[in-house]
Amino acid sequence: MTVGADVIALINSQGDRNAIWHVVIDPAWPMSRLCGAWVDVVAPALYVQRYLLPFGEHLPDDMTQLEAHGAGMFDPNATRDSVVRRIAELDAQHKDSPTKSGTDRAPVPWPQIPERLDWANLPDPPRGVADDPLTSETIAVARWLSDLATAWAGVEALRLSRTHLSDGESKPRPLPVVLRGEATATA
Repeated sequence: MTVGADVIALINSQGDRNAIWHVVIDPAWPMSRLCGAWVDVVAPALYVQRYLLPFGEHLPDDMTQLEAHGAGMFDPNATRDSVVRRIAELDAQHKDSPTKSGTDRAPVPWPQIPERLDWANLPDPPRGVADDPLTSETIAVARWLSDLATAWAGVEALRLSRTHLSDGESKPRPLPVVLRGEATATA
């Protein structure tokens, strides 16, 4: 079961139409990360205590009240950069960690991290998605978020599988989320 802050509520508003798509970012989540979509419904259960990511990173004027009820405004590129930094730290820790035989460690096959999200040049939506711009654009960004969360889950699986990287932990660390206006990750 997810809790509110394990989910990003992606909010897209075009004219008088709205779409909200939930993406689970919990690294231990065993099912599809794309876990709910609503069109033309903006109910509190869809945004309260969830990370909010409005399209273009700005809530429409008629939705600014949502920010007070969310878990914070998710910064996709700062979070992505936080993941990249964390991988670099883990990789350095891995390389600097001595082996019993004194030889160099084999490289870790870290997961591929999606390129930075460019709101002016969105990723392509998955094949088979409706041509409706509200739907296809929302799904394209939701898939990008899902890819980032899945990559982080892979990083954590690799970290936990290596004693010298696990720091004695047995559970994956949460996605190192950065909220808009923060300089560092919250995790």
